[in-house]
Amino acid sequence: MPAARKGGFNMCALVVNFILVVILVFGGVAVYLHQVKYKGGTHWYHPTDMIDINSMSSDMSSTWCNGYKVSGDKATSFSVYLLPYSSTRLDPYNRTLQSVNMEDIEAGSKDQALSLFLLEGTTLKIDACRKHIDRLDNVSSQVLLFRGGGFKTWESNMNCKTCYIKHFPITAWCNKNQTNTSSFTIATRDTYSIVLARVNSSRVGKKVYVLSSVTLNKTRYYTDDAIQSCLDKNECTVNLDYATDRDVIVEIGANPQVYDAYFDSHCQDRVILWVGVFLLIPGFLIFAVLAAITLGELYLKRRQAQSSTSDPETPSQGYAKMNDGDELITN
Repeated sequence: MPAARKGGFNMCALVVNFILVVILVFGGVAVYLHQVKYKGGTHWYHPTDMIDINSMSSDMSSTWCNGYKVSGDKATSFSVYLLPYSSTRLDPYNRTLQSVNMEDIEAGSKDQALSLFLLEGTTLKIDACRKHIDRLDNVSSQVLLFRGGGFKTWESNMNCKTCYIKHFPITAWCNKNQTNTSSFTIATRDTYSIVLARVNSSRVGKKVYVLSSVTLNKTRYYTDDAIQSCLDKNECTVNLDYATDRDVIVEIGANPQVYDAYFDSHCQDRVILWVGVFLLIPGFLIFAVLAAITLGELYLKRRQAQSSTSDPETPSQGYAKMNDGDELITN
C-alpha cells in the first residue's frame, strides 16, 4: 500500500475511534444520570411520616432538574414543602402524637412489622400483652426494635443478636390488665421497624395471639419558611432554581384506614442543560476535530504546491552550458 494511502487510512481510523469514544462517554453519562441517578422511584412510609428528600433519596438535583414531582396513592394525601436551604432543622414547638395498634402473628408468618421514619428526639412507648386464648397454644413471642436494614438482616438470620437495638418478651396477659412496656428515644433520624415476632420460629404453623400498642410523640421538621408548598394533595411539583441549595420535605397525611403509604418521586429534566451538555458539546468536539483535520490537510497541500513552484529550472536538452570566454560557433 502506498505511504500516502496508508497514512490516510490511519487518519480515518483515528477519527472514527474519536467519534465513537465521544459518543460512548457522553451517552453513557447521560444514560446513567437519566435512568439511574435521577430516575426517581417509589418510597414506602407510614402516615404522618416526614421525609427529608436530600437525606433519604438521591434523585433530586437543582442543577439537572428544573422541578421535582411527587405523586402518591389516591387514598392518601400528602404535603410537600420546598425549603430555601439544603439542611433541615427540627421544629422546637410542634410535635405529632400518634398511636398505632398491632395484633396477632398469623399462622405461617414469622412476624408482623411496622416501619416508620422517625426524627431525632421522637419518643415511642410500646405496650404488649398476650390474649387469653394464647394460653392454649403457649407460643412464645417478643417485641423487637430495628434501625435501618437491621430488620432484613434479622429475617434471614433470626439468631442475629446485633441486628436489633431493643427487645423484650411478651409475657403479660391482656385479660388481667397486664402489659409489658418499654420506652425508647430516637437519637438518629432513620427508618425504624417495630416487630412482633415468634421466639421459636419452628412453630410457624400456629397463630400467635398478641396485642401491641405503639404510642409515638414525633418531632417534626420546621417548614414555616417554605418558599413553595402543596398541602393535602395527591400530586405536586415544586420548581427548582438552577444550582441552588434546596431541600424538599414530604409529609404523609394522617389516615387511620391506611397502614402503609407510598409516594413516587421524579426529576423534571432541565432540558436546555441536557441538550447543551450531551448534544451540543459532543457535537462541537466532533466538528472541531474534523475541521482541524480538514484545515491541516489543506495547509499541507498548499505548502507542497508552493515548494514545487519554487524549485530551480532544469536546463533544456540541446544546449550546452557555456563557460566564460567560450564563443558561439555557428555554421
